[in-house]
Amino acid sequence: MTELAAREPFLGVLRELAEAYHAFSNYSAAHVRELGLTPAQFDVIATLGRTEGLPLSEVARKTLITKGTLTGIIDRLEAKGLVFRKVPSGDRRSFHAVLTSA
Repeated sequence: MTELAAREPFLGVLRELAEAYHAFSNYSAAHVRELGLTPAQFDVIATLGRTEGLPLSEVARKTLITKGTLTGIIDRLEAKGLVFRKVPSGDRRSFHAVLTSA
C-alpha cells in the first residue's frame, strides 16, 4: 500500500470537515449580517462578552485581528453604541474596550 493510498481515507474526512466548517461559517456570517455587524465585529463583541473590558492588545491577540484593523472595528462599534474605550487608571497610554449595555 502506498503512502498516498494510506492517507486517502483521512483526506476524505478532512474534506468533509472543511465543507462542514464552510457551511457553518456561511450560515453564521448571514446571521451576523442580519444583526448589522460584520463577522469581525461580532468576534470582538463575543470576545468582550462576560468581561469588564480588555486592553486592545488582548482583544487583538484573542481574535487574531491586527491592531491596526482592530482600531477601525472598535471605531465602528463605538459609532453603533456597542463598545466604548476606557482609559485604565494608572496607564493613560492604553485603552480598554468595554461593551455597553446595548
